[in-house]
Formats: sequence, structure tokens, C-alpha cells
Amino acid sequence: MSNVELFYQIDAIIGEGAYWDWRTKELLMVDILSGRVIKFSPQGDLIKEYQLGNHVGAVIGIEDSDDYLLVEQRGLSVMKPTGDREQLLTLITDDVRRFNDAKADPTGRLWAGVMGYHENSGDGALYSYQYGGLMHQMIDALSVANGLDWTSDGKTMYFIDSPTRKIGVYDINLATSEIKLRSYIDIPIPGNPDGMTLDADDNLWVALWGGSCVIQLSPEGKLLRKINLPVTKVASCTFGGQDLTTLFITTASWNIDEELAGSVFSIETDTQGKMANLFKKS
Repeated sequence: MSNVELFYQIDAIIGEGAYWDWRTKELLMVDILSGRVIKFSPQGDLIKEYQLGNHVGAVIGIEDSDDYLLVEQRGLSVMKPTGDREQLLTLITDDVRRFNDAKADPTGRLWAGVMGYHENSGDGALYSYQYGGLMHQMIDALSVANGLDWTSDGKTMYFIDSPTRKIGVYDINLATSEIKLRSYIDIPIPGNPDGMTLDADDNLWVALWGGSCVIQLSPEGKLLRKINLPVTKVASCTFGGQDLTTLFITTASWNIDEELAGSVFSIETDTQGKMANLFKKS
């Protein structure tokens, strides 16, 4: 494994939702509080910024389309390459909560977390959504609903409620979206778990907010690797690049004064990631 490199210097307030579009070979991310979706080339060149005018939690590719699904402050929309948006649904009608991290599962269903702006216990929840339907609450009484991903066989879902410093391990039936909590994985070093991705061997790669690192954990929770970053608030990570062996890492500059805080970093690994799931709009 090589050393961490600066991929793109930017002062994102909360750089989140790292998403490698394997169809276009582009890296996307969101800056939650500035309401931006940002797109980069594989070489680290800025391709485009989309200014949304409201907070945004995640950006996800849509199957058989060059549009993207946006998980915005209050609900969901579809964004065209021009930046034009079509609203799909609104769930949140107050100013107390917002959507946060989100991903599509292997069937193309969306899973999206909600958190309170004050991060109060009980303000958060995790929802699932299939196109044309309603959002269904799957887990309630959360604080900061955050990273999630699924194993290669589709039988296990990992999900993070950040302040607990644990990763929930859930049995899942993807056909029905039913989940059942099996166990927890404790975070073995300082920092709150934030964004997360699984590699092709189902190891967990977890960004530690306040921990200045990304850690690799076995499916059972054993610490396998620690990647140190030159910034404190590490927010999300995803595999990308030509062979899905480059780990891209987003960070935050929120309430800290560090030269590279908010920038995007990368590191070449000896591990292969998985292609990101696409949202199915059909």
C-alpha cells in the first residue's frame, strides 16, 4: 500500500457521500452544508460543481440513466447532468432534521438516514424507498444515521449510528427489505464512525470523524489496518479508480482550522472495492 495523497484541495464544510461512478469513471461527493454536489475526474481535476440552494446528504447513480438521485435536506430529487432537478418526494417538513448519508442496496432500493441538526438522541431514523412508493421507516430512535453497506451475498447489512461508536450488524432479506439486528461491532480506537464502504472481501473501511483516519475492519470487527490523514474530521470513503483499488476519502472543515481540512484524499491499496449500487427508477 502506498501513502495517502492529496487528491483535490477544497475547503468543504462537510465533505461527504464519496461516490465512484464506475460507468463514467468519475468521483462525486457532496458538501452537505454548502449544498454542493462536486464531480472530479480520475486525475483529480474539477469537472463541475452543482449549487443546489439547500443542504444535501448524498448523490447516487441511477440505472439506465445519466441522471443522479439526490438525497436532499427534506427529500429526494432527480438531477440531470445540466443541474436541473425534478422533485420525487418530500418527507421532512420541519427545520429540526435533515437527510444525511444514503446508498442504494443491491436490488436498487434506496436506504437513507435522517438526523437532527442538534444531533439529539431520537431525532434520527433510517428509511428505505423504492421508486414510485413511500419511504418506510426501518430503524427509529437514532441520533446521527450514517454509513451503511451490504455484503457480497446480500445477506448482511452494516449500519452506523455515529455517537454510539458501534456498527450495527443486521440480517437482511433484500426481497422484502426486512432487517433484524444480529450484533454490534465496537470501534476499537478514538473517533466516531461516519461514512463506510465494504471491499470485495466484505471487510469494512470506516471513516472516523475526530479520529484523523480510516480504519479497515474484518467482518467480525478485528482491526486490520489504520490509514492516518492530516486532518481531524474524516467523513466518508469509497473505492474507485481503474481497478477499484484506489480509496477516496472526503473530510470536513466544520469548526476547525486545519490547512487541508475539507479536502479529498486518495490512497492506492492492495484491496479491491465493489462497484457502487445504482438506484433503480423502474
